[in-house]
Amino acid sequence: MPLLQQQYRTRATIETSWDRNAQNLEASRRPRAQREWTFALATVALLLLLQSNWDASLVWRAGGSADTMASLVASGDRLRQILGIALGLSGCYWLRTSSRSLRGWSWLGWIFLAWVGWLGVTVLFSDDILLSAKRFALLLMGLVSMAAFSRLPIEKIFGAASFGVLADLIAGIAAEVSLGTFHPGQPGYRFAGLTHPNMQGLLLTVGIFTAVGLAGVSHRLRRIGIGMALLFLCGLDLTGSRTAMIAFVLSTLFGCILLFFRRAARRGRLMHIAVLTACGLALCTTVIVSFASVRSMLLAGVTEPRDEGNPEELTGRVPLWRVCETYASGHMLFGYGYDAFWSPKHIDDISAELRWAINEAHSAYVDMVLMSGVPAVLLYLVFLTGAGAMGTRSFWKGDNKSGVWAVIMVFALIHGLTEAITLPITYPSYLILTGILWWAQRNLTSPAHYHAN
Repeated sequence: MPLLQQQYRTRATIETSWDRNAQNLEASRRPRAQREWTFALATVALLLLLQSNWDASLVWRAGGSADTMASLVASGDRLRQILGIALGLSGCYWLRTSSRSLRGWSWLGWIFLAWVGWLGVTVLFSDDILLSAKRFALLLMGLVSMAAFSRLPIEKIFGAASFGVLADLIAGIAAEVSLGTFHPGQPGYRFAGLTHPNMQGLLLTVGIFTAVGLAGVSHRLRRIGIGMALLFLCGLDLTGSRTAMIAFVLSTLFGCILLFFRRAARRGRLMHIAVLTACGLALCTTVIVSFASVRSMLLAGVTEPRDEGNPEELTGRVPLWRVCETYASGHMLFGYGYDAFWSPKHIDDISAELRWAINEAHSAYVDMVLMSGVPAVLLYLVFLTGAGAMGTRSFWKGDNKSGVWAVIMVFALIHGLTEAITLPITYPSYLILTGILWWAQRNLTSPAHYHAN
């Protein structure tokens, strides 16, 4: 009996010790989690301030002139520079708390660093070295912040990103109401919010994906994530941004097909489904390419009264790309230097030639060629498709959050065809490049490494 009592006392002591250790561990985790949320939300707030303008809806409806765009480029934006520095400093502070090093990076991370390095090299070949150097320094500040942001737990990345988009949507509606420009039922209305309808559409689309990701990784925030995704979808419709909508539909279709194939593979029907899907896609492509009436019908479906150019030329984009091609022909290796092409002179000249105010190429890839040459575009495509492939592979193995990243990468690839979204740093491009860095720190040779986050 004494031996049995001693065994009970020993067991009770061990269990008490376990409970204390669990309580101490939970208590130690709380301050860390609070600091992570504080850093994530502060970063999101800085990003929103970087691209926000309370009078954006009035500016968009008034239309911009080439002279206005040129003067903005020439004068710069002091507030944006200050916010960019604050973003970088907060990232530096957070990186001090992390013990990870570059040794754990996958090949994707080194490709990304090579891309950043090449952008830096092109500064030396810029037509305006001082301007390129300033903008590249702000890019580096943003990349430091992305490196820190990508090391947060995935729930906080998706959560902070989604709540940031929600705050931007609410503030945008409040701005338009105060300015008297919020008329959702009016024909031709487009929701601009705090930026531009196209940028707002891009922001809300990325918000849909992150909100879906939040619903998938957090049981306690599942309903909130689904609700935000539906709200952002309604906001996307109000923006009237066809480029964002088309890229959203195609990338969502990619995600649905991927999910359907994964379920079919588990049931042993993958080959049958793959053959039927390939035949269906081939048939649709053949019909669209072969019959002009079908193409006309599709173009008529996306044509709006606001369009001034030929829909078959993507409302002025194709002529713009031809002009940009002539400028890029002699600068294919280094471009005109990092973010230095759209100078006041080039804005005036190209706007006068095309007869509409323009300060970007309306294509991430064309802009990148003008900015830093063909090598920058090739490296960009490699790490973007690489991140999408990594996400697809990990999702196929059962990691659902990786599927969200894969869909975001596919969206970036498609949307970049007709819009310049990557540089300079904006809220959507920040989240896309954060996804690259999130994957750069996960080596697929050790599945436990990327499932741990």
